[in-house]
Amino acid sequence: MAHLMRTFEIEPQTVVHDLHPGYLSTTWAKEWADERGLKTIAVQHHHAHVAGCMAEQGLTGAVIGLALDGTGYGTDGHIWGGEVLIGAPRWIRAVAASGVCSHAGRDAAVKEPWRMRSGHCMQQTLMWNQNRLSNCLARRLGEVRVLRRMVERGINSPMTSSLGRLFDAVAAVVLNRRIVDYEAQAAIELEGIAVDEKDRFEQGSYVPELHTAEEGAEV
Repeated sequence: MAHLMRTFEIEPQTVVHDLHPGYLSTTWAKEWADERGLKTIAVQHHHAHVAGCMAEQGLTGAVIGLALDGTGYGTDGHIWGGEVLIGAPRWIRAVAASGVCSHAGRDAAVKEPWRMRSGHCMQQTLMWNQNRLSNCLARRLGEVRVLRRMVERGINSPMTSSLGRLFDAVAAVVLNRRIVDYEAQAAIELEGIAVDEKDRFEQGSYVPELHTAEEGAEV
């Protein structure tokens, strides 16, 4: 910050940070501003995306914006990422969202796509039978039971409309991806298959293999 301030010869009067209270950048911004007696402004993640597009196009009036993303702390405390927003540079309002499901485990769901696969199956009330659900998700029965209790009781399971997490869920079904090393890895791998299998997809002949596991099996 000191280097940038010297380079551009600026003295900040306001500090803007992400709305998410748990981000390290949010904590740092507040502390940095407090040390200097500066005003802070919290901006919702996807409002920033829409406002950025507006600035790029020189728009100042109200617009309809599609925010299709992986993760963004919403104004309602849930995880956004598939919203239709109406807003302007200084205000935003969500008017619709993509399929909402449980983000079981919060940040753990980003690294473990099977959790999002489970969340979407449970949200759509598909295969609620625990044995069938365990086989479908290629997980141990005990893990499915724990996850189901978390979702039903709302323990560490905020709701999410994230389109990125939906892609993770689909990738977890098609690729049987349990864990990933970085965010969106499963979705990127799925995209690679979609490109390679373009002709088969267009002909409607592509049927992914469903991976199953017996109760107690290690997968």
